[in-house]
Amino acid sequence: MLCRISRPTSLACLFLAVALHAGAVDSPPLEKVLLPIVVDGEVSGAYGSRWASRISVTNFSASEVAIDAIQAFGCNFDPCVRPTPRLQPATTIYPRMCCLIPDVPASFLLVEEGRAADLQIQLRAQDVSRQALTWGTELPVVREADASVGTLTLSDVPVDPRFRLLLRVYDLNSSITSSVRVRIYRISTTQWNPDESVVDPFVLEVPLVLNGRGEDSLVPGYAQLDLGTIQELSGLERIRVEVIATSPSLRFWAFVSVTNNETQHFTTITPQ
Repeated sequence: MLCRISRPTSLACLFLAVALHAGAVDSPPLEKVLLPIVVDGEVSGAYGSRWASRISVTNFSASEVAIDAIQAFGCNFDPCVRPTPRLQPATTIYPRMCCLIPDVPASFLLVEEGRAADLQIQLRAQDVSRQALTWGTELPVVREADASVGTLTLSDVPVDPRFRLLLRVYDLNSSITSSVRVRIYRISTTQWNPDESVVDPFVLEVPLVLNGRGEDSLVPGYAQLDLGTIQELSGLERIRVEVIATSPSLRFWAFVSVTNNETQHFTTITPQ
């Protein structure tokens, strides 16, 4: 079994990551696809919730596609050096991800370079303690071409004590240390006429450090900000959030999850 762990990355997993990026046995060049919420099994959340994630990958092309960073059989020795698994045409799998670690609820799926468009990758997160009420929320998967390099904007974010607001920021380079600035503006929901509108007032700025594990890591650099705990936002109705790269060459992505305290149903606010 390849790196069957969910605890801090083992030596075997580090060897695997190096092998994947250095051209392991029968391995084509691979590119990253960010899965922004991935958990191993179930994790406990607020108000008695229990969260799980589910990934499905379908190859709808006419030829096989190499994919990796999944738990797979076929190792001859440890650390594993093996051919990169291939997903056959017209086939769907539900991969379990390799090398998950507790403090980063995300992972990379590695896909044969130039073939990401041939795959349908779906990711869903669900509160399984209430699974009779909801099938969960579909989450975006982020290909390397979708990463931001300057400023990313998340607009029409509600500020409401009935909901938990969590900004999540990801470094697709997995740099050991990278940073962003989070700038927040107040939005007036009464503005409708462009000729009579005023500029969104600035509220505050917060620095964030994204801690990663190096370019060969199978998890992204990551940081989160609980917007509901920021006193300056109390009493506001809507805000706009800007995430601005302050580290050179940073490729990043971010979104806000809006989770109802009673039902645990959540909505994603993503860059458009």
